[in-house]
Amino acid sequence: MLRDKKSDLIRILNDESTWLAIALAAPSYLITLIGTEPILQGFFYLTYLIGLYFLNTNNNLKYFSKNFIIFCLLFFLSWFVPNIITFFSGRIESEFLSLPTLFYHIFIFFILIFWFRSWNLSQNDIIHRQNNFQNTLFVLISPLIILILIEAINLKLKFPNIRPDPFNYRHLTGEIILIFFLASLRLNSRALKLVAFLISLFILNIIENRSGLLAIFIGSILFFANKFIMKYEIKRFLILLASIILFTVFLYDYFLIILDYFFLIDSKARGLYSGMSQRLPIWIDAWNEFLRVPWTGVGFWVSPFPFVNGNLPEFNVHNSYLRILVENGAVLFIVILFTLIFTAFQIEKKQLLWHRCAFYSILIYYIFIPRHITLNPLSVLLYFVIIQSIFSRINHNIDSKKNK
Repeated sequence: MLRDKKSDLIRILNDESTWLAIALAAPSYLITLIGTEPILQGFFYLTYLIGLYFLNTNNNLKYFSKNFIIFCLLFFLSWFVPNIITFFSGRIESEFLSLPTLFYHIFIFFILIFWFRSWNLSQNDIIHRQNNFQNTLFVLISPLIILILIEAINLKLKFPNIRPDPFNYRHLTGEIILIFFLASLRLNSRALKLVAFLISLFILNIIENRSGLLAIFIGSILFFANKFIMKYEIKRFLILLASIILFTVFLYDYFLIILDYFFLIDSKARGLYSGMSQRLPIWIDAWNEFLRVPWTGVGFWVSPFPFVNGNLPEFNVHNSYLRILVENGAVLFIVILFTLIFTAFQIEKKQLLWHRCAFYSILIYYIFIPRHITLNPLSVLLYFVIIQSIFSRINHNIDSKKNK
C-alpha cells in the first residue's frame, strides 16, 4: 500500500499538468503573502519558466503549424513595433516607456503561449490531463482562499465601515477567487462545487468586488443553463426563462434590492450615478488620448493619468480592453479582438462547456479591471483557455459528460 502511494505521488509530480497548476498557483501565494511591489511580482512570475523545461522535454516545436507561427509573429510585431515607435517619437509619454518591462513581458508571454501549444500537442489523453490540471489547481489554491476568507472577515469585524482589502491587493484577491471558482467547476462532487461557489460569493461580497461577483454569476449561468438544456428540452428551458423574467417584472422592487445589495447600484460613491465608481470620466479621457495617437498608443505600461510608469493600479485605465487600446493602439487591439472572436467561435463549434464559462467570466471581469497583456495568474489562465479552445480536438460529448 505504501509503495502504491509513493508510485502515485511520483506519477502526479511527473505529470506536466500538475506543474502547470503549480506555475499558476505559486505567484498567487508569493504576491499575496510576500509583497505586491512590481519588481517582486516580476520575480515571482519567473515560475512560468517551468515551461522551458517541458518545451525542451516534449521536443515538439517542430510540429507547430505555419499558421500558428505566423500569427505569433504578427502578434509580436503588433505589440512590439508601436512601442518602439513611441519610444523614439520624442513625445512626452515616451519618457515613461520602459523597454526592459516590455521585453520582459513579451519574453514570458511567448514562453507561456508556446508551452500551452506544446502541452496540447503532447497529450495522448487530453481530457484526463485537463481535468488533472484543474483539480490540482483547485487543491493548490484552496488553502490560500481560506487565508483570504479569514483575513476578509477579520478586517470586516475590525473596521465595519471600511471596505476590506485582504493582503492589500484587491484586484489579485478577486482574480484568485475567480480562478478557485472556475477550477471547482470540473470537480466530480456537486457538494464541493456548491461550497466553492458560496465561499467565492461570500468573500467577493465582503470585499465589495462587484466585477468578480458579476463574473461568477455569468459563469454559473453559462455552466448550469447549458447542463439544464442538455438534460431537459429547450422548450422547458425557455419556459423556465420566461418564468424568471415574469418573476422579475412582478417583483421588480425586490429584485432591485437584491441587485443593490450585491452591486451597490444606488451608492452615491460607487453606484450607477457615480459614473461607475468614477470610472466613466477616466474612460472618456482614455478614449480621447487614444484618438490623439490611435496607431501607436502612449506606450506599454504607461498611464495617461498623468503620464507615469503605470505600475500602480490606481493610475491605470480600469478597463482592460480600453487600456490595451490607449497604451498600444489600434493594431494590437484588432489582433486581440480577432483572437477573442475566433476563440468564441471555436468554443461554440466544439461545445467546450468549461472553456466557455472560463472565457466569458474572465472577459467580463476585465471590463472593470486595469489589466493588459499581463502575467497575473488569471490572465495566464485566459491564455491557456484560448490556446486549448483553438487547438483542442476534444469531443464535446466527453467534455459535457465530465461536467455532469
